[in-house]
Amino acid sequence: MVELYMSRTCRHGRLFVIGDDLHKRSADVIVTPANNRLSGREGADAEVHKKAGEELRDACRQISIEQRKLNQPPCAVTTNVVTKPFGLSEQCKHLVHVVSPDCRRPNQDDDRRELLRTTYENMF
Repeated sequence: MVELYMSRTCRHGRLFVIGDDLHKRSADVIVTPANNRLSGREGADAEVHKKAGEELRDACRQISIEQRKLNQPPCAVTTNVVTKPFGLSEQCKHLVHVVSPDCRRPNQDDDRRELLRTTYENMF
C-alpha cells in the first residue's frame, strides 16, 4: 500500500514523496538511496538495480571508475547522481541516486546522522 509522506507544489509541478515498492510506481523521477559506489547491494537500491538491469549496474560502475581516475572517492556523501532508468524506462524518465551516509548502527555519531539531512536538502 502506498504511504504518502509529503506533497508540495513547486515551480516544476507537484512533488509527491511516497513509500512503496519504488520500481512499481510511475513518475518522472525515482529517487533511491545509494552507497558511495552506487552498487545497489541492499534495500530499496538493490530492488531498483534489479529491475533496471545490468545496464544500470554498468553505468554506475563506470561513474565510480571515472571518479577514481580523478583520484577522488567514488561518490561523495551528500551528492546526488542522475542516471538513465534503463530497464525502468516505462516507469520513469530518470533515476536519482542519493548518496547517503550509513546510519544503521546505533553507535554512529550524530554528525554522520546530520549528513543525512544535508543529503536530502541538496537534492532540492
